[in-house]
Amino acid sequence: DAPRAQLDEDVRTATDAEGRFRLPGLRALEYDVWVTAPGHTLRRIDDVTPGRTALRVVLVREAIALLRIRPPAGTERPDSMTLVVKTEDGAAGSGIHWPGPDEPYVWRIEAGEVELQVAAPGCALWSRPIRLEPGQRVDLGTAELETGVELEVLVCDTLGAPVRGARATMTTSLETWRVTESSVTVPDGVVRHAHLNPGAHRVEVRADGFLWKVEDVHVPEGGGCARIVLERGGRVFGRVLDVQGRPVVDVEVRIRGAASGDEDPVEETETTDEVGAFDGRVPAGRYTVSLQEHGASLGARTVVVEDGGEIEVILRP
Repeated sequence: DAPRAQLDEDVRTATDAEGRFRLPGLRALEYDVWVTAPGHTLRRIDDVTPGRTALRVVLVREAIALLRIRPPAGTERPDSMTLVVKTEDGAAGSGIHWPGPDEPYVWRIEAGEVELQVAAPGCALWSRPIRLEPGQRVDLGTAELETGVELEVLVCDTLGAPVRGARATMTTSLETWRVTESSVTVPDGVVRHAHLNPGAHRVEVRADGFLWKVEDVHVPEGGGCARIVLERGGRVFGRVLDVQGRPVVDVEVRIRGAASGDEDPVEETETTDEVGAFDGRVPAGRYTVSLQEHGASLGARTVVVEDGGEIEVILRP
């Protein structure tokens, strides 16, 4: 747990004829090491401590993909876009200016199974999976971007009344690396997401006084609409106090039980704030509210939560 070195500038060196390098005179702190070489992908090694007998770094030859990008017909070309490379280990994106109409973008990528994505304002996400071999150079042709379709989501309560001010965010099976910009429902409870690809999408909706809801929807070729029903559930709130009545801060409170008519367990975890308070919302049902410390449950209380109701609980370790 030594503090990480804070350097005003990078310490740089180069490998010798045998591929070896040395960085003498470093303090006994933790460092991050970046290794770069022409034609190879960058390699980063975290938390390196001077004094190790050896540090072995294996570089992978990069692959090069050429891609021309064409905006939707009849639309103006955006000034910039984001290029993303998805691998099994995650995703990395970088912003670029739009290349010329027939000028390919030179994409330097780590070899292997990857998914290439192009995200541009006013366009649906373009995506292509591909396997690239080390040192391979491939021309992917042209990415023909499309404007996409629109999904209209009606957010309502269990009685069918529109929920105003709900916030909806969206991800899709293709763009799990990012979440589209949140949209807020208008007075009629409708939220609209544009520039989507047809297919499977996941919508996440949050609203004050309601349970958080995640629902999968399918958007047809011409766009479509979906209806998401939010349940109010019940509010469980309170404080955690010690034997002298002082607030206990930054401890976990678990609300665990089963919703009425549902056998699947429900669990909500909250953390107390600076005054020892916690606040959660769960579906109507019977629950146990307890402190969590070193894997043990302390000061358990049993409560019955009603839809739209509120229950205050005072817990003591």
